[in-house]
Amino acid sequence: MWKILKKKSKNKKNTHSKKKIFNTFLFGLIGIALIVYIAQANNMATKGYEIKDIEHRIDELKKSKRDMESKSMELQSLSALTQKLNGLEMVDSKEAVYLYQNSQTALKR
Repeated sequence: MWKILKKKSKNKKNTHSKKKIFNTFLFGLIGIALIVYIAQANNMATKGYEIKDIEHRIDELKKSKRDMESKSMELQSLSALTQKLNGLEMVDSKEAVYLYQNSQTALKR
């Protein structure tokens, strides 16, 4: 009779040990899943801020480009060029002499 009770007691200990191992494994698996979830959420939040900063920088560069194009158009305008030429105090040429090449001349080597 004692032998039967000892066997039942061993079976209960085995079952209890298996449940404990399973529960520990399950708890560890849930812990790992939670850590991965938090890491992914943090990564996504960080990327969101980076994208927002890059979009802000793009807007600034577009505005800067428009300003530079406007400044370029202003500097290339005829009135601006005329004012710059008047400021150089250049003398008008009265008699221009142009040199023309004779098309009948052959080049010698």
